[in-house]
Amino acid sequence: MAHKDKSNKLELFLLTVSSIIILPLLYLTKTIDPVITIRFLFLAFVLFLVNIILIFRTKIYKDKYYIFKQLIFISFLGYIFFSVLSLINTTNITEGIFDLSKVILYGILFIAAVLILNNNENNINIVCKTIIISSIIISSIGLIQYFFNGLYFIPGVDVVYSTFTNRNLFSSVVFLTLPFALYGYFTFSKKWLIISLISICFSFFIITIIKARSVWVAILFSLFIQVLVIFVFKKKIYFRKVLFPKKFIPLSLSIIAIVVFAFLSPNLIEIRDSSEKSSHMGRKDITAIGTFKYRLQAWEKTVQMIKEYPLLGVGVGNWKIMLPKYGVTGMKTEKGAYQYIRPHNDFFWVFGEIGIFGFLFYLSIFILIIYYIIRIIFKSTNRNDKLFSYILLFGFNGYIIVSLFSFPKERIFHSIIFIFIVSIVTVIYNRNFPPKKPVKYFFSICVIILNILMLSSMLWFCYHRLKSEVHLYFALRARQMMDIRTHIAAISEINPSFYNMSPMGIPIHWYRGIAYYELNQIDQAFTDFKEAYTKHPHHIYIINNLASCYEILKKHQEAIKYYNKVLEISPKFEESLINLSAVYYNIKNYKKAYEVINRCDTETTNPKCHNYKKRIKAKLDKVIQNEKSS
Repeated sequence: MAHKDKSNKLELFLLTVSSIIILPLLYLTKTIDPVITIRFLFLAFVLFLVNIILIFRTKIYKDKYYIFKQLIFISFLGYIFFSVLSLINTTNITEGIFDLSKVILYGILFIAAVLILNNNENNINIVCKTIIISSIIISSIGLIQYFFNGLYFIPGVDVVYSTFTNRNLFSSVVFLTLPFALYGYFTFSKKWLIISLISICFSFFIITIIKARSVWVAILFSLFIQVLVIFVFKKKIYFRKVLFPKKFIPLSLSIIAIVVFAFLSPNLIEIRDSSEKSSHMGRKDITAIGTFKYRLQAWEKTVQMIKEYPLLGVGVGNWKIMLPKYGVTGMKTEKGAYQYIRPHNDFFWVFGEIGIFGFLFYLSIFILIIYYIIRIIFKSTNRNDKLFSYILLFGFNGYIIVSLFSFPKERIFHSIIFIFIVSIVTVIYNRNFPPKKPVKYFFSICVIILNILMLSSMLWFCYHRLKSEVHLYFALRARQMMDIRTHIAAISEINPSFYNMSPMGIPIHWYRGIAYYELNQIDQAFTDFKEAYTKHPHHIYIINNLASCYEILKKHQEAIKYYNKVLEISPKFEESLINLSAVYYNIKNYKKAYEVINRCDTETTNPKCHNYKKRIKAKLDKVIQNEKSS
């Protein structure tokens, strides 16, 4: 076995160190989202190199390809296939391709991780140690932010966020690293036992001070499942003797101590959120955004989406575009300034975007992994395999809970940790229950070659997308400085074939259209608003601006049509109510104008509403008086 360990050392080192230690430290300050695109590009490049190495080392893996017979690969393939098929219903194909690329990228990562980890039993321990080191590094960054008020050159919107842009994502990612540290604590040598314990303590301190509800629910639910498994099947799980009380009690005391210390220490997060907002521009408390009320509203709309598009969904990457179609009354998006980008529930998200069949394949990944874990625990004769699978069950169940209230599938590093959990479980299961039929060597080579081709396309696509996002960043900065012509020039540099919508869900043509509108270049603004409308036909600001251009161009009926489209989505959107009443006023339909303006909130502070109402009422009264006199 030793020669095999050396033979795949290069690809193992490249995959683990690059994706687990280096990747979470990457960010850009000149893009709208500082982490997603650059980390996607980096992971694609790493996997490209790994797959090139796999091609040249086919002899090493020739006897390992039989793992492809495991059923989990069918689940991934079905999920990818229906994600591709959902593009049929996609409104914005560019956003669809980017999100589809992420799905395929995770599938390729799974294939590479499984092959490399399956080559030698010790490789799994190396992955665990790498994740433990990564957890300590990212936790240390968060602790420096918390205790020393430092490292805030890293972009983010909270007081403690490490390199993950906000506290909730940071909390969930350190939680996902816990199973690896726990396994290290129970199985590794003294040096790594101490390192693992440090990782565990850092993670629990971070989780405690951040107080992310989804993570605490995940911990409590996962602990309940762990206890249930032990006490319901205690006769079969003999490794519990390893845990009780030799190592479990010291670990429990350490966790309790660190949690109590975190609770009793001054709440620096709240202090800084309230007193230092001005000194740390851009950092704010965003926990209120994801309140359960708003999640419920998004889920209800997603159910409507699923009912209308049950088979193929609305198209991968297009949930954010289609959601307003189902109305935004009573939601945060009602006034248009805020957009729902995600439903804060990965399962609803997948179901809504790729339909029932794709969702079932996605769900089957989770079902199969739980089945694999349970079977390993109760059927395997290898104590370490049983122990690690039992601990991974804790993390896997926690990931499911986090997915019900957050969006880990969108985040690159969260997904990497998830894929490594799935890969390790698959490798352990395959080691204990190998398939009876081999996989054809030619088929396996074709899979790797296909991966290289797809990764080449992703690198090309994502590189141009990253360049375009940088142009948008400078365009928005120019906009803040009131340099409208530079704003227009920067947006004009963007290639919409690779990037046509900001991470906030706003088409780039809308930004340029507003600039042209302010310069009174109505024809150019009209062209951009029409293009923006094709990319996001349910955004109330875009439709409102398009309608305004129609009115300026004296196309009153088209203006009425599009203002009414806005009001179908958001019946109380005041700007469109005022504009629509103005159109009716211009065509001398004062009765209709008065009906529309009366739909504005009676307590509005907008002076336009009150002034228009007076003018329309005066005209209407005059018309009525003339009718009576005649």
